[in-house]
Amino acid sequence: MYLRMALCWMSCTEWDKSAKDTFALMDGTKTTFVEYYREHYGITINKIDQPLLRHWPKERSKPGGKQIITGGMLLVPELSFMTEEMRK
Repeated sequence: MYLRMALCWMSCTEWDKSAKDTFALMDGTKTTFVEYYREHYGITINKIDQPLLRHWPKERSKPGGKQIITGGMLLVPELSFMTEEMRK
């Protein structure tokens, strides 16, 4: 399993969104967060009704000015964690 570690500042809790909600993949197909993590990473989300966290990353671009990140990202709290070392 590949885990990418990143430090994110959470902007807000999206109380009206959950892991059951759908989002569009790069190819345009729609999937839920539950299905996506099960199919791509073999991870089972246990608390499917938990509200999602919103992160607004800094906008970045590739050389030539093509934008690669737009808008906010929704994260499943169950899959987000903080170690004791990070909290200090």
